[in-house]
Amino acid sequence: MPLLIKDIDYILTMDEKALLKNKSMVIEDGKIVEIGETQKLMKNWVIDEVINGRGSVALPGLIDLHNHSTQSVLRGVCDGRGLMDWLNLTSKLYEKFDEEICFIGSKISFLEKIKNGITLTVDMESFPEQVIKAAVETGIRLILTVVLADTVEVPGQKIESVDKQIKNFQVVYKKWHKNREGRVMLGLAPCGFPSSSPELMAKSAEVAAEKNLILHSHVAENKLNVHLCKRKFGKTEVELMEDIGYLDKNLLLAHGVYLTETDVSTLAKYGVSIVHCPSSNLKLANGVAPLNLFLKENVKIGLGTDGAASNNGQDLFFEMKLASLLQKGILKDPSFLPPFQVLKSVTIDAARILGLEKEIGSLSEGKRADLILINLKKPWFTPKKEIISHLVYSASGRDVSTVIINGEVVVKDGEFLKFSEEPFLARANSKIENFLLLNEVN
Repeated sequence: MPLLIKDIDYILTMDEKALLKNKSMVIEDGKIVEIGETQKLMKNWVIDEVINGRGSVALPGLIDLHNHSTQSVLRGVCDGRGLMDWLNLTSKLYEKFDEEICFIGSKISFLEKIKNGITLTVDMESFPEQVIKAAVETGIRLILTVVLADTVEVPGQKIESVDKQIKNFQVVYKKWHKNREGRVMLGLAPCGFPSSSPELMAKSAEVAAEKNLILHSHVAENKLNVHLCKRKFGKTEVELMEDIGYLDKNLLLAHGVYLTETDVSTLAKYGVSIVHCPSSNLKLANGVAPLNLFLKENVKIGLGTDGAASNNGQDLFFEMKLASLLQKGILKDPSFLPPFQVLKSVTIDAARILGLEKEIGSLSEGKRADLILINLKKPWFTPKKEIISHLVYSASGRDVSTVIINGEVVVKDGEFLKFSEEPFLARANSKIENFLLLNEVN
């Protein structure tokens, strides 16, 4: 039955800078079916449920293009460590993860994301069944890119052959891809150099091209990655990827902090997208990605929160503000990355990167009803003259009052509806504390 969101102060459609005022919206069968005047919509439709949109701005659900959901188990555990020290600790702990810990970690992460207005996440994870189960229980839209690694990066790391990993992926793919009305999709995620060999990356690219799937990796996150690749292969990571046929329009590369101008030009040639993760890059002291070079070459850019072990939060509003302000400060250019451009990177531009722009990423009739309401009745949204600016520079995930995914209301008036948060978080905290205690993590 139809759902009416009535009397919304502003609807930011993300279709150019369209900001509709005092309109209402009807949702039915998971889609936006009509936007218009309240009285007209109530005459046209027999409404089953009404949400009051007064005092709110509606915008598309946010899209997080890079995350490691199980890392919520390690939130705060790895603070103050550089990348290699951080990687040694997290890898050691990951070897001890069981299915329950992975499920709990992903469920915490997805719950946090949804309450912060994220309706789709691209997750790079192992334990696919547990991650998908967590997505089903929370209701988030998920593109799970399954981690593939065949080279020992840190001592004690367990690996499997290329053939075994691809075979395991195929099993999960057949079971889950485009399941739940398309809300679960699969992709491949060779971690990148040095944990993934050229053979593994080439085979992954072959499978992704054959099935038209998202391919997801890390690139040039740290100077050490750049140095090791040059020393072993005499090339940059991007040059190596080009040689093995890895570069493609379906490829998402996270970080890109130390890409050269030539690398960026090469990525542009193949239509590769970069996922900028400013909080994670700063927390691990890796640096800041050169977004000006990416934009100069028209490389598509999205934003990612990355995992809670290297960020601690899952709030894309914070990432938007940080991304914009960092570049302004570094480039000494206050006009660089204006608010609407940043908002596009987590809505319609992110949807285009994923090839889903006909379904999500903007609010228009016929599209999937993935949308959020922001409560504007706060001091930091006053005056309301510059709503788009406020969404980037003033808002946080805690201002999200309502979240709708595929037409299903999963958060209303700030309350998560699919299960009771408090008992789940209490059980999760107890389980995680026991895990950390058993593994001698203080």
